[in-house]
Formats: sequence, structure tokens, C-alpha cells
Amino acid sequence: MNKIELLAPAGSKEALVAAVNAGANAVYLGGKSFGARRSASNFTDDELKEVISYCHMMSVSVYVTVNTLIKEEEFVDVMNFIKFLYENDVDAVILQDIGLLMEIRERFPELHCHASTQMTFHDLEGVKYAERMGFSRVVLSRELSFQEIESISQNTNLEIEFFVHGALCISYSGQCLMSSYIGGRSGNRGACAQPCRKAYKVKNLSTGFQTDDAFFMSPKDLMTYDQIEKLKTLDNISLKIEGRMKGADYVYSVISSYRRGLDEGFDEVSGDNFKRTFNRQLSNGFMFDTPYEKLMNFEIPSSYGTPAAKVISISDGKMTLQLLDQLNKGDELQYRFKGKTVGTRADVIMIGDTRVQTAASETFVKIPFKHKVPENAVLYKTYDKTFIDEMLKNSEIQKIIYFVKFCFEAKLGQNPVLIGEFSDPKATKITINSDKIVERAISKALNEERVVEQLSKLGGTPVAIESVICTIDTEVSIPVSELNAMRRRCIEEFLSMQSVRYNRRKSNDQSIKAIKNNDDSIINKDELQNTVNSFHLIFRDANHLNQKLSQLENLDFNSKSFEVKLYLNDFKGFNQNFEALLSYDVIPLLPRIIRSDDKVEIQLFLKRYHNTRPNGFIRISHIGQLELLAPYAFEVEADYPLNIINSSAVKQLEGQNIKSFVWSTEMTKEEIKTSNTKLNPKFKNCSSAFIYGHLPLMLSEYCPVGGAFVGHDKCMLCKKNEFALVDDHNLAYPLFCDPEHCRAEVMSDQKINLIDQIKALEKIGVYQYRLAMDCYNFDCSRLLSSILESDSVDEIRDQNRFDHELHTKGNFIKGIE
Repeated sequence: MNKIELLAPAGSKEALVAAVNAGANAVYLGGKSFGARRSASNFTDDELKEVISYCHMMSVSVYVTVNTLIKEEEFVDVMNFIKFLYENDVDAVILQDIGLLMEIRERFPELHCHASTQMTFHDLEGVKYAERMGFSRVVLSRELSFQEIESISQNTNLEIEFFVHGALCISYSGQCLMSSYIGGRSGNRGACAQPCRKAYKVKNLSTGFQTDDAFFMSPKDLMTYDQIEKLKTLDNISLKIEGRMKGADYVYSVISSYRRGLDEGFDEVSGDNFKRTFNRQLSNGFMFDTPYEKLMNFEIPSSYGTPAAKVISISDGKMTLQLLDQLNKGDELQYRFKGKTVGTRADVIMIGDTRVQTAASETFVKIPFKHKVPENAVLYKTYDKTFIDEMLKNSEIQKIIYFVKFCFEAKLGQNPVLIGEFSDPKATKITINSDKIVERAISKALNEERVVEQLSKLGGTPVAIESVICTIDTEVSIPVSELNAMRRRCIEEFLSMQSVRYNRRKSNDQSIKAIKNNDDSIINKDELQNTVNSFHLIFRDANHLNQKLSQLENLDFNSKSFEVKLYLNDFKGFNQNFEALLSYDVIPLLPRIIRSDDKVEIQLFLKRYHNTRPNGFIRISHIGQLELLAPYAFEVEADYPLNIINSSAVKQLEGQNIKSFVWSTEMTKEEIKTSNTKLNPKFKNCSSAFIYGHLPLMLSEYCPVGGAFVGHDKCMLCKKNEFALVDDHNLAYPLFCDPEHCRAEVMSDQKINLIDQIKALEKIGVYQYRLAMDCYNFDCSRLLSSILESDSVDEIRDQNRFDHELHTKGNFIKGIE
């Protein structure tokens, strides 16, 4: 039988119990800090001890989310939290931060680490590199197809986990900066404000035409239950249910349905039940090639519900309805039109003049309703009280997972003995010897029936009786209370043994304190006086770059007091203009996402580049791309999508043979300064900051242009037009659309401009600057000319201190939560 784990969310204690009783093999949950769902109830340290013990007692694994980026000053706290989890038997931690991974591997090598979906692992090479780094499991990106998941799972030693049900992020997880850019609430820090669930217009910048408001970036919820038989063909996988913000009713309903599907096969009833809990409508997501019209819900971003009633008439504050489904007191009904919703709770239901608690489908009823709704409108049931109450009741029913064979012996003048033989994998055997002495019965003698009755009282435990064998002398007696005590001791000892999985030693506090005290690498200002500033100009279009290269013809780069490096984020365009670009020492930048359809071409390009520049520079956008580069001796640089936000992450890069890197765009000046002071002295001059250009805020496998204008991908509208998302403040976020893959990037409405901060960056030890040199409807010729024609950094700064375009400092000053 294939090894398949059913992994449940647990945002509260009630949801956790529901998950266990519904049949989850494992749960994932968070503490009060460092998890990617801050708004969930989550668990205190004392509660974590209890739930880990409880879950292990119930043969359920516990994975704790520590899947946010960790700021420098938080490392001691987060490592003390890891130490606490390690010593209290947690099965694994889920991580995003590569620096945190390094610190854990160094101090707690036995602790399993899972790579969060926030790390954007999306191909086999990346998964192989995750194994090299020390992960035991990878949570794959939600955008992968079933075929890609199948191929990865068959070609790796790691456990593979992927989402099969719940909310979908429209951006690749870990590649979304929109929430932090707009309001400082970072998805990488567990504080996402979900701007994707807002209404937008899609505007054609070429023609000026724009759509009406709709929820163009809000996908339906993922549901793959109807593909359960395909999922069961995979091996060594974990099927993950999203929902740490959801209640116990949702968790029980979804987990129990998938449990039945895995154990017994697909059934229609379970499939229908998903619509009775919270859902934004349901689709197979990207896993099974869902077309745009079935992937997205442009109508509303909240729970969709099920059709419940048709409006017949409204008068005197009451609505007459013809029911399309059973209606119960406490159900919530909603009418929606053009993204607006009005609703009520059915606290009063009238059939004629009679007030009722429930009414069947096709019945005509009246309910109070104060809003105006047109006749024949359909109302949706968004809260099914009877179903939810049933799920909550079922979620509290203790699941039986062990059976016990009791052997009881009572001989006159001796101590009674109870032996329990349990059905756990170790076939545990526990012997309980009573302190009491079996005595001659004075009135009522002990009999087998009474023993079986008392030993069978196992209610409230996960243990049930398989059999009871009694060996009892005639006419003897022991107190019933002693029988009960022996039974309790046996069960408690057994469950206590089950609740402990690992024999872990106490860890060394001094090694954690050493993280905080690692300040021996303070920047030596004299050492940095001769450091050369370096401008890294990033182009994403080979044709655009070729147009600019003519400006270089008569320039002497060696006469400058700073360095200029040119990069191209377009490997196909690089291939087409290979010789010309290499003549200007243009450096390739690998794309953030490399799916299977580009893999062969990428590998051919790397071989070609290596044959010409065997020790050349190359910049990566994902840590897993180091696996692609393993056969070569390139000088590797790491771009900002790696989310490097602390010095431990930089040390991890050093260990992976990366020579330079770009700090996360979510860092403030002070945070960069703090982290820079802790770097290896040899690495101090190797950090870079994003100082100019429109910042990519989302990277999506779905294109809102195709979604809004034609309802499908491959529309090719972006080949002739430029587009933007327009929000309710009339701010336009340009879209970079990839017509070949129908992938889209949402760009910042304003340019980041930190050119006036170059002196401040120099003071904190940053001498390399990343500049995005092209964007929709924007020509960087003036800035490019300034950089290429100036002799000093001061000239560049003075000429571009105030840009004629709207600009922002991003998170450089204000920071993120």
C-alpha cells in the first residue's frame, strides 16, 4: 500500500481535536510567534506541550510552523522556541528562512525540517537541492500539475507534501510583496492583508479601456477530492488541507471526507458536503489544468454557499421565498449583485401563519428581510447551521485507535494482577499489580461478568476492549474501586508511553546565546574606504537592452570611479543575441520560475554560456537553481527573491558557494546595518540593495488580462497592448505579462527610488546597487545615460535625486510587521 499522509490544519484546540477525530495522520499548527498565520488562535507554549502529547497519544504527528522570515534581533527568541519544540517531542518544524535552517541543522541535527511552500520549490532540481541543504520534506508550490508532482515524488528521497484542499494564493507563495508594499503587512512574516481578495479593474494602457470592478485576483478554493483515486497512486506523499483560520466544523468535515476517500473511495455525499462549509466555490486549481473560468471567482471573495431560495415577493419587511434547499432556524442567507452582498439570519421562518424550526425544499416560506431584493433573485445559504452543528458534534466524538486484551487474575490470599496487551505497533504489554489482597467473599463473590463490566469502562479514551480473560478463584472478593483503579493505571501508563516518541537530550543554551553575541565582525571603516561602488543594471528584455547598448560604444568604463554590470532576465533573448551581449559582458539572470517546459532550453543555454564563459557570473532567483548550476564553475550571485533578511541566511549562502547577494526589499536601513555587522569579513562587501525601479509585487501562473478579457489563457493580448490592475484608490499596478507561459507579474504602482540614499548605504557597508532598468510605459534612458556618462557616484546621485516620475522608498524607511 502506498504511504499517504493526510495532513490537517489546526488553528485552535477545537480544530485540532476535530482533525484527530476525523482521521488525520498529522496536524500542522503554530505557536504565538513566527508562523505564517498570525490571525489564527494558535497555541501558547503550555498548550503546545499538551497538544503534542495528546497527538502522539493518538498516533498523530505534529508539525509546527516557524515559516516566516526571521529578523536579526529575533534569532535568540526563535532558537529558544525551536529548543522548546525539540525538547517537547515535536515531529518537525516547517521553515521558510534558510538562515534559520542553518542554525537548526547546526544545533539540532536530529530535528526534521520541512521546506514551507513559502520557499517556492517547484521543480525536481529544487527539491534535490533542498535535500542537500538538510530538509527532510518539501511542500511544493500550489501551481504544479499532477504530472509534475508525480514526477518529483518518484525521483526524490524526500517526502513530498502538497495542498489538495482549501484557499489558493494567486501568487506563488514566497514571491508576493504586495501586502507589505501597500501597508507594511508582509506575507513573508505571517501578516498578509490579502490584497488579492480586493476588487480591481483591468486597464488596457494602450487604449485606455478598463473593465468594471471585479475580484480578478481572487481564485476559487482548491478541491481535489474528485481526483482522490489519482492521488492514491502516489507514494511517500502528504496531502495537505489548508485552513488554520477555519473552525472545527470545517476541519472535521473536510478531513473526514478525505479520510473516507482514501480508505473507501470517492462518494458523492462527501463531495457535496464541501459546499456546506466555508468555500469561495471550488475548483481543481492548477493541479488538473483548470481553465480560467473555473479557476477564478470574480463575483465575491468570501464564502459562496449553496443556492437556497428564490425570491417571490417582498412586502412589509418580509420576504416570500420558494426554497431550493431545506431551511433551518439559524441558517444565514445572502443576496449578491455586482460584488455587493446583503443578507440575514433566518431566526424566524413562517409557513403561512405558523412559525417553524425547519422547512423542506420547494416549500413557500416568509422570513424578515429589511433589504430590497428583486423578484426571482436567488439567495445563497452561506451558513448551514444544522450541518455545522452536526460536524461540531461529530468532531468531539472520541476516535478509537487502540484495542486491548485484558487478562485478569484474582487468587485467594494473593495480589490481583491485570495484564493489558495493546494493539499499537510495538504490541505494548503492561502489567498492573494491586496492593490489595484477594479475600474470601463475605456476601457477594466476584464473578467474571462483573470484571468484564468494570474493565470495559474505557469511555473518553482512544482504547476499546478486544477481549477479557478472567482467572478467578471461587467465592473471592476485591473492591470494585480497586478494579477500576487497576484499569485506569493500565490505560494511563499505556497512553503515557504513546505520548512520548523521542528520547531527546536537553540542548545547549550557550550555543543559542552565541548567536546573539556574534558581533566580532564589526565593519572596519578603514578597510572599506577603498571599496568600489557597483551599479547592477537589470534588463528583462533583450531587444530593449540591445537598443541601449549603442550608448556604450564610446564610453570608457575603466575611467569611472565605480563599476557598472549589466544583467539580462531573459535567457531566450540572451540566446538569440548571444555574441553581441557577451561582447558587453552582460550577465544572465535566471528566471524565478523554471518549469519543465523550459528546463531543456535552460540547460542548453547554461552549457553554451559555460563554453564561452567557464568562470563567468550568473545570477539566480531561487536557491534550488544551484542544482542546475552544480556541473559548472560560475561565480554565482543571489537576487532579492531569495528573501535574504538576516546574517544567518547569508552564512547559508556562503556555504552554498554563492559569492554575492541582494538583501530583501522588505528590510529597513537599520535592519540591513544590523545584519551587515554580523557578516563574515570576507563577505561584507558582497551585499547589494534594490535601489531603483518598479518592484515585482506578485508572480502568478494566472494572467488577469486573459481572465478579464477573454476568460482563458493564451489570449496573446499582451503582445500588442500594455495592461495594469487599477485598485479602488485609482492606483495602477502595471502588469508584466509573459505570452509564452501566460504568467503575470504585478508591479508596484510607483518606482522604488533610493538613489538619494546611496551615501547612507555606504555608511552601513552596502556598495552594490540593483536597478531595474525597464518597465511598462517607462523608459530609463535618462538614468541609464547618467550612470554611463557620469564619472562619480555623487554625479549620479545629484542628477537623479528627484525623479520626474512618482516614486517611493518602499520598506527602506517604514519597514514591515
